[in-house]
Amino acid sequence: MRVNTSEDYIDLRDRPNFEIVYLEPFTDDDVQAVLRARFPGSWKAYWERIQRIYNLPDLARRPVLLDMIAQTLPELKEGQTLNAARLYQVCTNLWLEREASKGRTLLTPAGRRLFAEELAMEMLHTGELAIHYSRIPARVKAHFRLEKAEEIDHFEADVRTCNFLNRDAAGHYAFAHKSFMEFFAASRLHRLMLEERATAHGPVPINEEVRLFLNDLFALEPKPEPGPPYEAPEGCVWVPPGEFILGGEGGLPRRVVRLEKGFFVARTLVTNAQYARFVAETGHAPPGGWRGRRPPAELADHPVVNVNWHDAVAYAEWAEARLPTEQEWEKAARGYDGREYPWGAWAEGRCNSEEAGSGGTSPVGRFSPDGDSPYGLQDAAGNVWEWTASEWEAGSDRRAVRGGSFDLNRDFARCAFRFGFSPDLVWDLNGFRVVVFPISPTAANQQISKSANRQIANSK
Repeated sequence: MRVNTSEDYIDLRDRPNFEIVYLEPFTDDDVQAVLRARFPGSWKAYWERIQRIYNLPDLARRPVLLDMIAQTLPELKEGQTLNAARLYQVCTNLWLEREASKGRTLLTPAGRRLFAEELAMEMLHTGELAIHYSRIPARVKAHFRLEKAEEIDHFEADVRTCNFLNRDAAGHYAFAHKSFMEFFAASRLHRLMLEERATAHGPVPINEEVRLFLNDLFALEPKPEPGPPYEAPEGCVWVPPGEFILGGEGGLPRRVVRLEKGFFVARTLVTNAQYARFVAETGHAPPGGWRGRRPPAELADHPVVNVNWHDAVAYAEWAEARLPTEQEWEKAARGYDGREYPWGAWAEGRCNSEEAGSGGTSPVGRFSPDGDSPYGLQDAAGNVWEWTASEWEAGSDRRAVRGGSFDLNRDFARCAFRFGFSPDLVWDLNGFRVVVFPISPTAANQQISKSANRQIANSK
């Protein structure tokens, strides 16, 4: 076991003899030992079934999930999308059906689940992982819209005895495992995000576990998004407005936020060839490393580097575009579902990070389509850092950069990771891309046409 060093907070002030530890993931031998002890006559069949279902062996190494897997295997079908959220869905459904079959219950399974979700959301927001029994009647009264004391008492008893909750000696109720709280909170947010209602009262803070559950839930039921108001110009992709998951380790705070307006963004980083047209037309100083006012021919389709933030802004203005904000860049790079990398979970060979061993920039689109974002953005992970329009922090002169680079490992290539550079910094790891906001169909088409002619077309 290891001591928990994550940012999650568990209040142990009233439990001085306790410490927080996490179980290390089980090995295959550990999983087999647990199955053998619990199911002496059928453990081999369980083990073989686990091996046959995609990614179930990995999930089984998590101690809290192994027991759930054993309970739910008959309900899991080979060939279907299977992840942690699906396991929790099946397990909690079985739990609810079991309680309903006992009879003498006032709550329907759907009503019980909704109450659990609201209670989980409250715990997520307050950081309190338990609620005292004296506070439950008020929650029951508000949730079920009850007025009569007798009804409140009956519903409260139903909730306390059959709602995934355990009571301690001091009368505090908590979910049977913290992961159930996180799953129910994610389930509530998933449903609200499908309806674009999660941020009705502002951004919603979440933790890493809720983000992971949300990512799983969207894999099971994706969120429909609006298409572009008109055809995207050549070389651009459409990033729709709406709610999405922002932030993470090394980045902005994790939360569900709303992008108010969609936009068109260049599919690729600005290349040396494209930047050369800007230099030729405006007389702007060329980047270091060029041969005079022209880039080396072999690097024409590589991202332009050795450009500071002011150079990037000047180019964007010439192209009748602008730099993306951090929020715009992050949604374009990772989609709405909070994935860690543009394509999802880490996989080798999908971006030009240190792991690729290139030792330098690569042609834009070299890792497409496997490394693309959900909207078709290329090179959003690795290759070169991308300047954004956003300040590193309020009042700071530094500007935020995103995406990592070829000489840094995959941790820096995560969509959530951010760094701050002086706007005057000239470095062979810095590049950029531009975005165009639609104004009106007519005006935007005119603007995009001009921008596309200048910024997107390859220079000859």
